[in-house]
Amino acid sequence: MVSTPNSRPRRRAANPSIHKLNVPLLVGTLLAFSSLTVAAYFWHGFQLRRLASIFLDRAVELEQQDQWRAASGYIHRYLRLRPDDGQARIRLARAYDQSLAEGSDPTQAIDLYYRALGVAEAGEQAPLRHRLTELLLETGRFVEAESEALAMLATDAAHPFARRALAV
Repeated sequence: MVSTPNSRPRRRAANPSIHKLNVPLLVGTLLAFSSLTVAAYFWHGFQLRRLASIFLDRAVELEQQDQWRAASGYIHRYLRLRPDDGQARIRLARAYDQSLAEGSDPTQAIDLYYRALGVAEAGEQAPLRHRLTELLLETGRFVEAESEALAMLATDAAHPFARRALAV
């Protein structure tokens, strides 16, 4: 076999090339990635606050139009973004209660009133508890209605509705 210069196998160089780390490029890339991550975090928070505000504004519009079921849906969406807003929780209970005329589930309204009572201040609890007791009586949950009537009597011993609820 004749060896021609073009058919010779190629050999590696005696000194393999040494790879160097480009430190300025690495630092720049890490800084850019960190900056973008922080910016994305704050942008996400901004967008969530904006979206929550839009949900609450839409709920107000629907309440003014007496579309209680849709309004309670928007308040519920708002509460998924802002679960610590006690006033919105009370508002949800009242809006859903208004939607009972549209065929909503009264047991869901009872659950929402219980949650609203959990976050309501002392001055707001009486009307919430009153309506909750009415719903409990309407649905035949007399034991729970009795305990709510007793709670009303604990704050106001002469509460006429609480006395009537206990009589039932």
